[in-house]
This record gives sequence, structure tokens and C-alpha cells, in this order.
Amino acid sequence: MLEYGRDFSRWRPHLELLYHICGKWPVVLGDEHFEVFGSQTGRGFIGETEAVRQWKILSRGLTLHRRGQQWLHGWGYGWGYGLHRWRPPTLLDAPSPLFPHDTFNPADPPTQLNHADPPTQLDGLCVRWVYRTYASMVAFSVFNWLSDGGYLTFSRDWSSRCPASAAFRRVYQLLAAPPSDAAQWGKGMAVFDKKYKDRWHLRLVVLGSEAVGEGHTAGIQLADWGDERRVNVYTTESAPHDRTRNAVMRVLGRQLGDKVWREESEYGCVIM
Repeated sequence: MLEYGRDFSRWRPHLELLYHICGKWPVVLGDEHFEVFGSQTGRGFIGETEAVRQWKILSRGLTLHRRGQQWLHGWGYGWGYGLHRWRPPTLLDAPSPLFPHDTFNPADPPTQLNHADPPTQLDGLCVRWVYRTYASMVAFSVFNWLSDGGYLTFSRDWSSRCPASAAFRRVYQLLAAPPSDAAQWGKGMAVFDKKYKDRWHLRLVVLGSEAVGEGHTAGIQLADWGDERRVNVYTTESAPHDRTRNAVMRVLGRQLGDKVWREESEYGCVIM
């Protein structure tokens, strides 16, 4: 049946995140995941965009709980975060002006959620993020569930409002680096992006078990909020978090990495 799905490798980081959300139990594909092929809707399902078709197979029957309550069932057919819900996402049929044209892939196209993610107010309007790919949208959503559900054992939060600082500029360099730059990101890492107009850019770097050790995952979120740069680090690794720290230093560089790890935020300077 997997010949209908084609290349599933784009979902490896998502499955590593789901491993923790599902109680450290891997997602196992069974007959129920492929029931759609024998249904009346099977023809339409096979005609869907490749990434959507793949995620519907992987997420079919997936149920997430938080604080003893069922939050979401069957991710491929609905989206939610906290108490908020969105209408079905919109897949763009052409490159988005927010991302380089050479990153456009019709099998995994830029995607917009038709509501806030999470609800953010700007000039009284709900912000609508555009994701570089459909897989990026899924990655941010799954990671939000992971961080909000208490599955992470450690975090770091750093920010800067000092454009003249080397750390501030380093965040810009990391946001501008191509997602496919293996020399920058290294093995076991996957890069996902979302933007709001030309103002805000969030990049999520998922560090899989190859980077932080078997059975663990970590995430680095880089953000450009206009006059502020922010870096957040999360991991499921237990103390002393050595594998996560080494991976963070390798990605961020020693200067920015040390500041983030010690949470030495930069606010005592004049914004030029």
C-alpha cells in the first residue's frame, strides 16, 4: 500500500516527536491506516497532494490526551492547539513570495492556516502564518503539543534587542541559511519554517535521536520578531543534557550557544 504514499522520509522528525507524545511508543501502521483505499472516498484520497495523503495515513486513528482529556483524534482531518481550532489548511499551488522559489515542491507545497497559530493579535487582526511546506505546518503543530503537554524535561529561553551584537546577527544568519544546508545543520536534524508577511520569521530545528541520543529528541526555535531575536531550546534528554548541549553548540556556534545556554539575554543597549 505504501506505493500510494511515495517518499515518507519527510516525516521521520515528526514521528520522533510523536514517539514521546504517544507515551514513548512508536507509530505502527496497521490495516486501519489503509482502510481508505477500499472506501468510496479512496479515489479522491489518492488524488490528494502527496504530503497530505502521507500525513493522513500516518495520523489516522491517532488520539492525543492532555490532563486526562482527549484533545484531538485523527490529526489528518482536523487541527487544534489548546482551546483554539482552525479550518482546514490552504495549500498554495504556486511558490509563496515569502520563501525562495527554489524551495517550492508541489508534493509538499507552502501552506497557510486559516486562523491564528496560536492566536496572536497584530493591529487588531488575527495573524495568519504561511509555512514553507505542509510538513512544516505539521511539525510546528506537533512540537507545540509536545512542549505544551509537559513532555520536555529542560528548556532555555534567550532574546536580544541589540542589533549591533554578534549574537543578534548570528540568529539572522541561521534564519537565512538554506534548510537543506547539511554543513550547517548536520545529521539527524530537520528544519521547518513559517512567516508572517515580511515581518516575522520562526524556524524550528528538530534534533532527532541521531543528534541527541537514542530515544530522545530536542528542538531549537529561532525567531525574528522585527526588533527582537529569540532562541528557545527544548529537549527530552535527562540531566545533565550533555548531548543536547553539544548539538546546540554545533548548530548555534560557541558564542551564541553559550549565551543561550546561560540565558544571558541582551536588553541593555540602544536600539539603532
